[in-house]
Amino acid sequence: TPATPPPAADPNAGQPTGAVPPDTGMQPAPAGVPRDPSAPVGTSANPATVGGNMTPPPTERKDYPLCSKTVQDSCINRGEASKSMRKRR
Repeated sequence: TPATPPPAADPNAGQPTGAVPPDTGMQPAPAGVPRDPSAPVGTSANPATVGGNMTPPPTERKDYPLCSKTVQDSCINRGEASKSMRKRR
């Protein structure tokens, strides 16, 4: 009969037994600590609440005149104006 190879050594023989990881007495973080301290400030995981970082309200729509020889500031070019605006002139 052929010789049988010796049984393989147990690869887990040197592993620790018991709770993994062992109980180190760690406590959960207090409520004031961000969820993920490694996340950059301002992300959804670590938001930054700063006064003034809200977007401003939309500006009111202004009724600008059509540009002409005499009106050159704060006006709308004829090609950019809507058809109803061009008819008003």
